[in-house]
Parts: sequence; structure tokens; C-alpha cells
Amino acid sequence: MKHTLSTALAAALGAAAGHLIYKAIKKYWGPCAVTEKEVLAVQAAWADAIANISKVYAEDGDYIGAAAEAAGELYAYGHSDVLFKPTKAAEHPFRPTAEEAMSYFVGASGRFGGYSEDGGFAINGGRGWAKCVHDNHQILQKGGVALAMGHYYFTDAQTGDESEVEYTFGYQRCDDGKVRIFLHHSSMPYKPQKKAAVGVAVPVPATRRDGSPVKASPVVPAVEGKLAEPDGGWR
Repeated sequence: MKHTLSTALAAALGAAAGHLIYKAIKKYWGPCAVTEKEVLAVQAAWADAIANISKVYAEDGDYIGAAAEAAGELYAYGHSDVLFKPTKAAEHPFRPTAEEAMSYFVGASGRFGGYSEDGGFAINGGRGWAKCVHDNHQILQKGGVALAMGHYYFTDAQTGDESEVEYTFGYQRCDDGKVRIFLHHSSMPYKPQKKAAVGVAVPVPATRRDGSPVKASPVVPAVEGKLAEPDGGWR
């Protein structure tokens, strides 16, 4: 009821008045918990922003300005601390400032600086993204904030190839009443290495268990899961 009231009043009287109303409601009732519906709305806006930034870039428009506007609406930079661990960042894996986040999304720029390792994820390194789709494993509401974990799928604007990425996001309500991202962790799916097949050469210790030296080559073949002794026996 509290959240419904604040949202309705904010829509009726405009953002500025809504901000004052939300502060008053927060003062007397405390902050409104983030709902699952709001999480889905922010996710949809995030996905739309990725596609739009790519579109503006392809049209030689101000994609940096589009990214900055989207970041201000979607991330809690300037309202609270933000925990951001992007997918493709090695030298600077954590991005606590808005400038560092912008560098990751659109690449280093003279307008805000940035890191040379960043190719611009929001523009797919210049190839662009046609769309992004979230697939939530679970959405958890706890202590007024909400957390979401799952996969999202990015479609290359040029080839149509799809990239799968795993994510964990955290959403909080800021002082102006808007729900924004305060936690963003992305990573590529883990791909385990294949086990060595039977018959692959394996090392043998320089001595046997009884202490006698191994006279043959220290590398012998494995057959049917057993290791050949240098003297031809099996163990």
C-alpha cells in the first residue's frame, strides 16, 4: 500500500514532486521494498538500453551520451556505492565509479577517460548488439532490496550469433524513489577441461615404492586404466 501510494502520487505530480513525496513517506514509514515487478522493469530497461546504444552507435549518433543517460537512470552511482564486476575486464575487474563503468560500456573516451582494455561492451566492440534477453534463475527480496540471478543472452547485430553470460544483480530504491542497480556481477559460463583419455603418457616416479630405482623411461603408456611398470608388470 505504501509503495502504491508513493508511485501513484509521483506519476500524478511529476518527478520533482514525487521525489518530495517519497522522502516524506520514507521519513514516516521507511523505504519501500523493491518489488519483483520493479526488478523486471529495470531488467527490461537495461536490455533496451544495450540495444539502443548499439543502434545509436551504428547510426553515427551520440552513443556516449545515450550510454550516460541510461547509466544515470539504471545504476545507483551518485546515490550510493555500486559493486560492479563486469564480464570482460582483466586489468581493472572492479568498477566502483561511474566513469569506470562508462569506460567499460562504451570504451575509453576523451570525455571521461577510461581504460585501454575496454572495447565498449554496450556496442559489442563496434559490432553492436541487436537485443538482450534476461532469463532469471531466481529473484530474491530481502531487507528492502532485491537480488536476481540467472543468464542473459546477447545477440550480435551483424552475425546473429548469441552469447550466453551469467549474472547476479542487486536492486535498491534510491532517495528519489527510483529503483536502480547497486550490484552487478557478470561472468562467462564455466567450461571444464576435458579429462585425458586412456593411453595418454603419464609420469612415473623415479623410484618404486620399495625404493628400488626405475631404470626405464620415466614416462610410460596407460592401458585400460592401469599403469605399466618399466619391467613390463602392472600395478
